[in-house]
Amino acid sequence: MTLAIWQATVVDDAGNILPAAQIEVRHETAGSPIATIYQDRDGLIPLGNPFNANAAPFDSDGFVYFYVAGGAYKITATSGSFSRTRRYVPIGLSQESDDLTTGIRYIFSSDTDDSDPTDYYLKFNNSSLASVTQIYISNINLNDADLTNFLESFDDSGNASNRGYLKIESSDGNGFLLARVTGTITNDASPVTYSKIPVTVLASAGSINADQTCSFIFSQRGGGLDAPVQYNEIQDVQTDRVLGRKTAGTGIVEECTIDDILAFAGSPSQGDLLSYDGSNYVPRGGMVLLASGTISAAATLDLVLSSYATAYSGFLILTDLLPVNNGDALWLRFSTDGGSSYDAGASDYAYASSWFGSGSTGFDQSAGAAQLLLNGNSSNTVSMTSRTLLYDVEQVTNQRALYDSQGKNSSALVAHNIGGGVNLNGQDTDAVRFLYSTGNISSGRYSLYGLG
Repeated sequence: MTLAIWQATVVDDAGNILPAAQIEVRHETAGSPIATIYQDRDGLIPLGNPFNANAAPFDSDGFVYFYVAGGAYKITATSGSFSRTRRYVPIGLSQESDDLTTGIRYIFSSDTDDSDPTDYYLKFNNSSLASVTQIYISNINLNDADLTNFLESFDDSGNASNRGYLKIESSDGNGFLLARVTGTITNDASPVTYSKIPVTVLASAGSINADQTCSFIFSQRGGGLDAPVQYNEIQDVQTDRVLGRKTAGTGIVEECTIDDILAFAGSPSQGDLLSYDGSNYVPRGGMVLLASGTISAAATLDLVLSSYATAYSGFLILTDLLPVNNGDALWLRFSTDGGSSYDAGASDYAYASSWFGSGSTGFDQSAGAAQLLLNGNSSNTVSMTSRTLLYDVEQVTNQRALYDSQGKNSSALVAHNIGGGVNLNGQDTDAVRFLYSTGNISSGRYSLYGLG
């Protein structure tokens, strides 16, 4: 490292040289900690603090000097009954250059333990800048400002692999570290006195020495993987890579260029755009087909939602089902245990719906039922097409459903139903069941869509 010099001849008020004076150097920060000073510009030979003006490496002429990292210092000279203190003495390499390092200022500690670095200090978990994976930083910086809220906000954006970018640089510019913040900001101390920042080093150079002033700048990543990419951003980052899946549903998660994305965006048969739900990369969009199929000679149609619930705010379910027994009512029930069981108590649901067709109209309602009724006026119904909308399936409250259906009887007369219902049990819903009131489902088909 390269250090700045302070030098002077120690004299009293009358101008008399004080060759045996004792010199003490402290930081001008709260608590005035003793500064680490050196005999040489490279910081290789330590100098005691305090030191005597007539001890090596000095002569007995009262002329003294020391090298130190840039900052403001409190310097006291004492000889017998005489004592003189100079406050806020500026020392630094910026006086030798047109360059000035900017950022939030701290003092660097060479200790690598996972512990409180104490006020004004930051430290790393490895003495080699290139191998640092944790930064331990006091919540109080060199300006005596409490940065707790600021430091804890580092993980408020982005995702677990990239919260933003952190640059730390020594005051002399010889030590430099650029890292990506890669996780949650934590603290084990009580009360909270320091923060632990997980990082992956992207670039480093030189070293930062003990008690050297340094500064850091943090640039937070905005939006994370859920943030939309604007057209002008695509123009600016044509060669950047994002995670995607080039084969819908079954393809591996891999890096994709913007050209790849433009090739399959808007075409589910070509691929999926992905977002991170906290543990997995999942398809994301306005409406995404999650599952579809046919059903034959089955007692129920069960659709489990748990694997999709964190990625989607709602679900649209389309069904076209034919009952074994004409005139059966089509029911809907909810599960909270992944489909192992479905709520079917006599007062688990409430619903209201209206129907019209075949020259008549009607209304069905119940404040306590064992299921939701999807088709009023089901008499002589031989087929039923329904559309069911679920929102906020992970909420721990009463699950709601909106639905409409259309039924046709053997005489080709049509009845249309519009209604809504609620599960009266406070729960998060992770599966749904369609069934007829007295018999099996003869045949049919279904489609499950996730709503972004």
